[in-house]
Amino acid sequence: MFHLFMTSVEGYWNETSETSLGWDRVFEYTSPDVKEQFLPLQGDSIGRVVGIPALFTYEFAKRLPADEGDLPKPSRIGRVTTVHAGPKEVRVEFEIDQTVAPIPAKEIHRISERLNIAMSNGESYRSHWAVKNVDLIGLLKEEGLYTPVNSPKVEEELLTIAEDIQKPNEKRNKVFIVHGHDEAVLNGVARWINKIGLEEVILNEHANKGRTVISKLSELAEGVEFAVVLLTPDDVGGVKGGEQSYRPRQNVVFELGYFLAKLGPSRVAVVKSGELETPSDFGGVLTVDYDAAGSWKIGLAKEFSAAGLRFDLYAGI
Repeated sequence: MFHLFMTSVEGYWNETSETSLGWDRVFEYTSPDVKEQFLPLQGDSIGRVVGIPALFTYEFAKRLPADEGDLPKPSRIGRVTTVHAGPKEVRVEFEIDQTVAPIPAKEIHRISERLNIAMSNGESYRSHWAVKNVDLIGLLKEEGLYTPVNSPKVEEELLTIAEDIQKPNEKRNKVFIVHGHDEAVLNGVARWINKIGLEEVILNEHANKGRTVISKLSELAEGVEFAVVLLTPDDVGGVKGGEQSYRPRQNVVFELGYFLAKLGPSRVAVVKSGELETPSDFGGVLTVDYDAAGSWKIGLAKEFSAAGLRFDLYAGI
């Protein structure tokens, strides 16, 4: 799935980090079965909203203007960071992923049918928020429109440490990725780990084959030399009668403890996304914030190198 945010205001997505919509435009052009997964917009449903990639685009007509200068601004990839549902409108805070290149308007127009944008019903020229049951990242990769880029500062820092890292052998080192619901963060981290020559291991990408989750985890963890744990605001909880806050899923916390016991703190790193309550008993574990500029790569690269993993950091710059 992915969020589709559309506006008529030129350059809007590059100028702000939040948007507000009346309820009549929230989940508009969204199929009923998808919509019911996110309503009412509170508690766990907000956690599910935060975990889905987003496409921020601009209104366009069925027929694009011939003059390139009259085309809408390029679309951006990003993610929702939080949602505030009020009685009359919904305020959405978001973050543009600066590590992915903008997508030209004519390309969005070209693949609009595959994005499930209902042009025949006027969806492409109405400001709204929809949720589409389409694998956005997979589709963009297939169409050659998902182009990773690094910010200049991150690239400069990565270059300073790349030279001292041992290059990979034919047999790639395995890195287990523990994750919650946030597909955008998972895609970003897994894509980069694979790109630098490490083999990412993700639990739900492997068949159960009649195994329990515990036995499956134990078997897949064999031969793994490092674990990256993604802490994302997927659940809501707190002390009974007290204030509620975002927190990672319980299975993620369990798997964090599992890999700390199996590999030791020096071979486990946490990537934290957004404001959330984190476990207090895991001292000594490197924690980096997932940011749109990609600086989280610096911390992970240093930890991978310190753990003796062999990889080609230049390939990820």
